[in-house]
Amino acid sequence: MKRILVGYATNGNNSGINKYLFNFIKQVKANNDIKIDVLSSDVGNVLKLKMKELNCTLYEIPSLKHPIKRYKAICEIINKNKYDITYSNISESFNCCLDMAARKCKVPRIVVHSHSTKPSGQSALVRKVRTVINNIFKRKLHKCCTEFVACSKEAGEWLFLNKDVNSKKFHVINNTIEFKDYYYDEKKRKKFREEYKISNNDIVLGNIGNFEYQKNQMFLLKMLKELLNENNNYKLMLIGTGSQKDEFKEYIKENNMKDKVIFTGVINNVHEVLNAMDVFLFPSMFEGFGIVALEAQVNGLPTVISEYVPKMVKVSKEVYQLPLDMNKWMKKTKELAKLERTKANLNEDAYQYDNSNIEQFKYIIGDDKNE
Repeated sequence: MKRILVGYATNGNNSGINKYLFNFIKQVKANNDIKIDVLSSDVGNVLKLKMKELNCTLYEIPSLKHPIKRYKAICEIINKNKYDITYSNISESFNCCLDMAARKCKVPRIVVHSHSTKPSGQSALVRKVRTVINNIFKRKLHKCCTEFVACSKEAGEWLFLNKDVNSKKFHVINNTIEFKDYYYDEKKRKKFREEYKISNNDIVLGNIGNFEYQKNQMFLLKMLKELLNENNNYKLMLIGTGSQKDEFKEYIKENNMKDKVIFTGVINNVHEVLNAMDVFLFPSMFEGFGIVALEAQVNGLPTVISEYVPKMVKVSKEVYQLPLDMNKWMKKTKELAKLERTKANLNEDAYQYDNSNIEQFKYIIGDDKNE
């Protein structure tokens, strides 16, 4: 039996990395004789229940604010359990404690997976500093890791050295979802529109994501304000939460849009609530992949994504990629709002992102014959 130590999960089900990790664990454990342990510095009841469901041991470690304590804690866990593989899922290279600990403890296979293309942070100065630090720590990953994985080539170029991205040790691993869970359902549409007090005349624009700089929901609030000047039937549904929530609420109050914005909070039935929407809008400032855009398209939602979202997420006949120009987004949104809500019209290559594509995970666990 192989033993894998995976990092890092958070206390929730809706983050992109969490969705990927939970799916990875589910698929790998179902098809292999493997024991998977998971690291987290954000342990709560939701995560504990998920780990129990997946039959994984959860280890709580210090946060990245305490890197030395974090590193030492991970070393202790590795030395105790003698792992064959460590698998870190990160967005910035300075979050490399697991990889450094694995190298120190002589783990045979050290895999790092990039899930983003730019730094986080609300201010331009913070993002600039984090970019510099990321470039410095790329060299640390190069020295520590045996394999380099990313959700897109762009994500690989952000986190790794060019010589790593261009080597045989680099692989793109697709983010996948269970397509059948996301297919359009008219009954669920009626149910959730009633639950969220949405009338038949309302046009619901939707977005999923943390309320942070990266996801750029303020762009949608400003666009909603303009759309309401032309048609009072528009509503915006925001699924998630985050540090900008108070700022959003203040803007909504100042512009008398309280009845036009639906905050669902963090929910566990996104695949069902998507049915209540009419158009999905994804104006991200950057994305490693953008799995919620994939979910929306599989649900059959007409979708608009920003120019900063990787093109590989475009899998339907009704997805449009635009620069973040308000007029262009308004024009396209008004066009798409007129379409009848139907099942997805997916491209032939869409199914590479279905969960049936489990072969790709063999590379991570070292069972790829072509390795």
